[in-house]
Amino acid sequence: MSWVKCGRKDFPLLCRFLVQNEEITLNITGRLLVREQLIFPRPDRATLFYLRNNNRRQEILAAMLITGGGDIYFSSLIQLDGEELEEALQIAETASSRISTILTVPQMGPGMLETVIARLNPKKLKWEHREYDLMRFNPSIPLHPLINRGISSIRFDRENQLKELAELQGQYLKEEVASRIRPVPPGLAKKLTEKLLHEQRVIAAYRDGKMIAKGNTNLRGLVYVQLGGIYTRKEERQRGIGTRLIRALTSRLREESREITLFVKKDNLPAKSIYRKCGYEEINTLSLVYIED
Repeated sequence: MSWVKCGRKDFPLLCRFLVQNEEITLNITGRLLVREQLIFPRPDRATLFYLRNNNRRQEILAAMLITGGGDIYFSSLIQLDGEELEEALQIAETASSRISTILTVPQMGPGMLETVIARLNPKKLKWEHREYDLMRFNPSIPLHPLINRGISSIRFDRENQLKELAELQGQYLKEEVASRIRPVPPGLAKKLTEKLLHEQRVIAAYRDGKMIAKGNTNLRGLVYVQLGGIYTRKEERQRGIGTRLIRALTSRLREESREITLFVKKDNLPAKSIYRKCGYEEINTLSLVYIED
């Protein structure tokens, strides 16, 4: 088996792999430009590779995306080890002067992740490892017809809603995303909010005209869409608002006839319990590593 840099002639074969396995490759397809069912890497921002099995009709077994920002994403049907992993690390070292984020689906085995980090973090900067469960919505689960009561969509051209949404996004980033080695930079919440409103589907819950909770999609692929960014103000929690918001967003995403997935921290048992009640089931595990900027 060998890694191959993706070229235009490879798109049909690679697209079939990415689409057929998009529950694990969405972090790749969702970050690429999608046109007419073909996936085009942004050449100034990302380089795409795939692992080809030369012994079985050149079957693709894994994909690797390296962005200009120093992010590397592995999506694989096999457990990468040995020569395949060594070659991937050599490619990553050549393709980027500095790796800041490593994401692997499925989760790498014991000891293997430490090997990858040691190779891609030669300066021995501080790093943090998080584990997430990948959950998928089971469409056979019925949703209550009154779940949308009190929940409305965000409009892109409403400045007051943008400010409220950016405030909640900032709190979400501080509680769920920020880490001891990677704090939230000033202005990031507003920038991400504008991007979400432009590219994703966003909804929010209101009480007495005040936004009290929000949710959105994070990534949109060809077959799958990823739900995320669920956040409820602290004083409004334990009232079922988050559950209603998840169900409302799920209901609206079902209209798009796409599969729905989400990531949740492996140790966040209360959140996973809510997602299960809303029809989501665990299907895989991923590893996410942040390396100090």
